[in-house]
Amino acid sequence: MARMLIGRSRELARLTVRVRELAGGRGGATLVDGEPGIGKTTLLRAVCDTALESGCRVHWGAGDELGRLLPLLPLLEALRAERSDEGQAVLRLLRGEVPTVVDPTAVAAERVLGMVEELCADGPLVLALDDLQWADKVTVAVFSRLVRLVDQLPLLLIGTLRPVPVRDDLSALWRQLGADGQVSLGPLPADAIGELVAQLVGTQPTDELLRHAEGAAGNPLYTTELVSAVAGGADRPGSLAAAIDHRLDFLSDQTRHVLRAATLIGVVFSVADLGVVLGRSVVELLPALDQAAAAGVLVEAGDGLSFRHALVRSAVYERMSPPVRTAWHLEAARLLADAGSPVERVAKQLLVASGSDEWTVDWLSDNVGALIGQSPSAAVDLLRQVLATPSWDARRLALASRFADALYRTGDFDEAEQVATRALALSADPVQIVWLHHVLWQCRNIGGRNAQSLVELDRALSDPNTTGRVRARLLVLTARAHFNHGDTDAAEKAALDAADAAPDDEWAVGWSMHVRSIVLIQRGHMAAALELLDRAVRVIGRDGGTAELSLLLRINRAVALGGVDRCDEAVTAALDVRQLAEHVGNTVRAGQAQSALVQLSYDSGHWDDALVDVDLVANELKDAVVAASDHGIGALIHLHRGDHVAAQRHLDIARSAQVGGRSVLHLVLVTSLGLEQDGDPAGALAALRTSDSDDVLPEIVRLATAIG
Repeated sequence: MARMLIGRSRELARLTVRVRELAGGRGGATLVDGEPGIGKTTLLRAVCDTALESGCRVHWGAGDELGRLLPLLPLLEALRAERSDEGQAVLRLLRGEVPTVVDPTAVAAERVLGMVEELCADGPLVLALDDLQWADKVTVAVFSRLVRLVDQLPLLLIGTLRPVPVRDDLSALWRQLGADGQVSLGPLPADAIGELVAQLVGTQPTDELLRHAEGAAGNPLYTTELVSAVAGGADRPGSLAAAIDHRLDFLSDQTRHVLRAATLIGVVFSVADLGVVLGRSVVELLPALDQAAAAGVLVEAGDGLSFRHALVRSAVYERMSPPVRTAWHLEAARLLADAGSPVERVAKQLLVASGSDEWTVDWLSDNVGALIGQSPSAAVDLLRQVLATPSWDARRLALASRFADALYRTGDFDEAEQVATRALALSADPVQIVWLHHVLWQCRNIGGRNAQSLVELDRALSDPNTTGRVRARLLVLTARAHFNHGDTDAAEKAALDAADAAPDDEWAVGWSMHVRSIVLIQRGHMAAALELLDRAVRVIGRDGGTAELSLLLRINRAVALGGVDRCDEAVTAALDVRQLAEHVGNTVRAGQAQSALVQLSYDSGHWDDALVDVDLVANELKDAVVAASDHGIGALIHLHRGDHVAAQRHLDIARSAQVGGRSVLHLVLVTSLGLEQDGDPAGALAALRTSDSDDVLPEIVRLATAIG
């Protein structure tokens, strides 16, 4: 270890202080950045060794260039998910094996946070994540949330990353830690390089060897590989890749073949998966793996093996021609799928292969739902590949509707609308037609274009063949579009028509009752809304296709209870539905239930409780309108209290939410109040008039009277 730590004593000492603090119960977080081969991983391993010697537990994971679109893999590796019941439950969520969960990735992220907290309850914990530049966005988001918890937990977070590729989320994470949590590794100075070379050759190096080492520009990995090559009698390699190639040249053909297969899986790989890809048993692989380990190419990594450095894996991988790599990735995908490997491992191969062959289409047809639930971004990439054809057969048309949904989930509303429009023009399947209209309505609703949705829905409803359940469900979308467009009368009529069109369709009847209830709430008819909702929650099932609707009806009921001043019952109802939503993994409805609690606390004058409730659920787990509404309330409270700095913090968050053209009442109210406090009552009145909610009427009357 001493050789490996040459020239990094200052950085090691700084991180050792963090370890000592952790052993005493104080958490912390640090990011280490630097160019490839500069020693980030070596420093991280040394810190982890120090932590183990201090009695702390260490959990290690790493980002993987091949798996950067698949959520939470580095954290699940670090937490050894496959070894625990909770970890297995998270894996089942991500693999789409829990169909009642609406947003499995968000639920899995919450459960991963819980797993870390449980580990911390057993004593000081180091969570080390290497190569964060290859980690998925969800992993980075969870890391960021854990950073906020280190003051409350005996948890030391340490991550490493390269300066490129530049990523907004990692840049934000770097800023979040501040100077106290940032460690940048630069080139080793000449004296440290001399000491490193001496340890590499086991004696005082010659001047000629030191001159060769100068070509490594202070990079310890390059220095190690360069010295190894020159000391072995080769000419000085002109690059790090060439130096690594020299090391690989000493391996047998069989070992190099095994290593090439391993590069398909990633920097870290399972020996079992390697056996599947090569069609060999573990016993047959052992001689090659032993030789690679002896040559310093492979090292142990938890339950599997790892290339000593990502650059070593890249050197082996890039020795293969691109066509060979592509074909082998496709073959690996088929072999892993045939062996029953999880969706994410097969998708990892297909994402790199960029394939659109018939086998890939068939595999996606069987697994697209699970893949979208786990990683909409990965699904988008794969679906884009197989749909890049002049025409779509029945399988591709079915996949196109899922492609539109995946695009919507990733926030690409324009392309989602384009894909859904094309698919709708081709589809004759009633279920697909309803689904595609739903995607189109969602996309246009974000941009406040409900009028356009209404035109197309009216066209579909005018078809005499649109009857029964299909008609009822299109009428539900029509009702929701009318409501969001501000026409409550038309929304109410369409909702009633939907229930009449298919009185035996529980889904349509339930959504009809939902729209009618929010129309009544909007009009201020809280008692009538409560009566309707009491009936709705009795007749609408909590399982299957109406599970999410049932949650929404219960949220509306909590709001209506507050509207008739049954505040204690309202709070209890909101807490109950939040707990139910969390139990079934519906983060959107859990966030809405939490928002109802914020509203109830605000309306009843319990402002301190409201401020706590605003921040209780992470903003990234809330619908954009819910987040904007919650923080609008937070800003209102602080403005009323005269705390403009705190109000601005909430207002910045509220305004950053992507609400599109949708109106958010509390943003309107806080904008108006801010203008009034700034001495612009006319501007405040004008701001209120941008809302179609009856809740602004008292303020409009007050300001209009004051202005005269």
